[in-house]
Amino acid sequence: HACARVPCLSVQVADLGALGRTVLQKQDGTTVYLTRDIAAAEDRMRRHEFDDMIYVAGAPQDLHFKQLFALLHLRGHSWAQSCHHVNFGSVQGMSTRRGNVVFLDDILNEATQRMLEIGDRGNLHCNRSAEERLRTAAAIGLSAVVFQDLKSKRIKGYTFDWGRMLQAEGDTGPFVQYTHARLKSIERVTGTHINSTCDLTPLVSSPEAAAVISWYPPHSPAPLPPFFVHVSTLECT
Repeated sequence: HACARVPCLSVQVADLGALGRTVLQKQDGTTVYLTRDIAAAEDRMRRHEFDDMIYVAGAPQDLHFKQLFALLHLRGHSWAQSCHHVNFGSVQGMSTRRGNVVFLDDILNEATQRMLEIGDRGNLHCNRSAEERLRTAAAIGLSAVVFQDLKSKRIKGYTFDWGRMLQAEGDTGPFVQYTHARLKSIERVTGTHINSTCDLTPLVSSPEAAAVISWYPPHSPAPLPPFFVHVSTLECT
């Protein structure tokens, strides 16, 4: 591994072997993202003396971070091994009625509107005030979006599908919300108090739960949704 200046171009290049060659300084003397990331990492160590530094960025940046960590190692930083890249896949087909440039607020607002429409078609909002209808639709819409994102393996992309994620059955947020509402209704009608502070350790440490969690990589919340669906299915059977 070596860094060199190409005389005819006045470009500084690093040869990282299997990770390829990468430019550190352009012909006009300006730096690139990689160079600035090196400076930022060194500055963070000086300021914070971190135990671990985690970069959360998309999978297309895998090579960039491999090169960054290799260069930090070449500069003699033993803490380079404490730098980690947590990557994630992309979401395909995400759009709203307003267009293809998507913001989270737009997604959540549209989820609320779609749940209002579903509730009206199914006559689910009878005897409810407009405020109650909106609050319920917002909660279910939020759960639909969050659940869809969490249940996907972090390193894989997925297709954003309004119809699928808003269904009231299957591995969806609305289904889990429905189960919770059903349990609360049973508690209210029967006068039974469910102890929300009980020790759930035996449940989450069971062999079944461990098996589900083992399917997924670290730094991933993906084991939680299938576990919630499994518990909800047991309640509904």
